[in-house]
Amino acid sequence: MVSRQSARYTCDTLKSDPVSGGETVTLIMPAYNEGARIEAVLTEWLRELDSLRINYALWVYDDGSTDQTPQIVNNLSRTHSRLICRRHENRGHGPTVLRGYHEADGDWVFQADSDGEVSAEYFRELWSRRQDYDLLLAYRVGRNSNLSRRVLSWAARKAISLFFSVQVRDVNVPFRLIRTTCLKQQLPFIPQGTLAPNVFLSGLVGKSGGRIYEHPVAHQGSGSSSISTAGVVRFACVSLWQAVRIAYGSSRER
Repeated sequence: MVSRQSARYTCDTLKSDPVSGGETVTLIMPAYNEGARIEAVLTEWLRELDSLRINYALWVYDDGSTDQTPQIVNNLSRTHSRLICRRHENRGHGPTVLRGYHEADGDWVFQADSDGEVSAEYFRELWSRRQDYDLLLAYRVGRNSNLSRRVLSWAARKAISLFFSVQVRDVNVPFRLIRTTCLKQQLPFIPQGTLAPNVFLSGLVGKSGGRIYEHPVAHQGSGSSSISTAGVVRFACVSLWQAVRIAYGSSRER
């Protein structure tokens, strides 16, 4: 059975700029050594969200960066009160995303990565369709990934299809909007050490009858380093075991 033990986190002081009226969205953005691009990425996101007049908070989770990433985010936050930087020691992308999901509030949660591989302009398309769905996903078109990542993406799709009976084009895409109530219902089934929580979140929402929408977006490339063959094998084996545990645990408790 999947553990439901609550996570414990130490957070930086949260600066708030409360606004009234309308639905709210919390953006979760993990970051690790993105100092070369994160200012441009955040500036694009802040501009897009402000133009839509959305009640939002943008939380950047610095995953123990060793470059100037946290300083850049903190500098931007001085003039953008809805931007907050939260830091912790290096844990990896999956656990960092999970921390954000557990801490998120508001009506909706949106997750995007900090490398700018998908333009912020596509957010408005998902946001405009939110009332009819529980989980709204992008799927990347023209993605120029190396063989390792293509293999992992294929394996993730097959695992979700096999264990959750859900067909999703891009199960691990870091560009997703989900109702907070729906997210909180699924989080207890995802252990804290999960390597790719977004993969299983896609499966769990679909398996529980959640309404899923998918929208094509142009892939702009990513600065992430390639994964070694040994890393692919390890990631695939661990993720497969986690898929079995999560699917089994969710089936027993529903």
